[in-house]
Amino acid sequence: MTEYFYKNYVQTLSERVSAGLSTIETGYNFEYGIEFEIVMCQMLRSALADKFGIARGHVVDINGKMAGDDIVIFERTRFPTLALRDRDDYARKEFIPIEAAYCYIEAKHTLHLEGEDSQSLSNACEQISKVKDLCSSRPVITPNQVAPYLKIDQGIQASTPLGFPTILNPMFGVLFAKQVRQKKGGNIITNSEEIQTILTNQTIQSKVSPDLLVIGESNLILPVLKDDNGKLVLRSPFYIPSHSQYYTSKVNKVAFGIGLTSIMAALDWIQLGVMPWHKILVNGLGIPYK
Repeated sequence: MTEYFYKNYVQTLSERVSAGLSTIETGYNFEYGIEFEIVMCQMLRSALADKFGIARGHVVDINGKMAGDDIVIFERTRFPTLALRDRDDYARKEFIPIEAAYCYIEAKHTLHLEGEDSQSLSNACEQISKVKDLCSSRPVITPNQVAPYLKIDQGIQASTPLGFPTILNPMFGVLFAKQVRQKKGGNIITNSEEIQTILTNQTIQSKVSPDLLVIGESNLILPVLKDDNGKLVLRSPFYIPSHSQYYTSKVNKVAFGIGLTSIMAALDWIQLGVMPWHKILVNGLGIPYK
């Protein structure tokens, strides 16, 4: 008999998410509105530590270039939001500086596993790719960065653990879908074996790969690595380009809990940099930046 850790925390998370979605869904039309994203924000708020901000909206760089349109998890104790909405006001979209962003979640009430429409797997992965690509333009935080404004350059060469990114501030990209169809116009698929079969025949293709895909309550796609014996192992929640491969997993109604746990693991590991305050100041003063 398997002994589950921390009073079966993953199962508890999954049950809370499922119950919350089911309860609130009776009062909303998730298929056609923003309500599913709002409910997802509420679920994340109840699970995450207070230091993490949660917003519906976009990530934006210093020049105003934007990406994303769903849910952003960001550092709210050190960084501002740009639209200056009230905290936990999920009804209106926010703008999050790329320097402040930890994670982007493409949230789908119903995901189409095949095709290229707006609710499709391929489109969702493309949206995640655009966000991760834009965030990759922020200054890299290396393992020698011991504090936001303090870096050790001489005499010490730090490195990240095996299976983790070589930088400390990667953007974590997630697809979170409540339920699925094989394609647009098809019936909702509830059989996890059928979903598993379809997923194993799919190829995740995007410029920058997502790190995690939660496909309903019993199916996931996770990044894994091969060890020295050729065995697939899960070392970190991150997809490492040129090293990771995707593992399609069928679990028994705990995918939501595993997904949230993976997000929390990534958030705990990521160390963000700083806002370009000097550039912002001189720009506001209208003087040249040096």
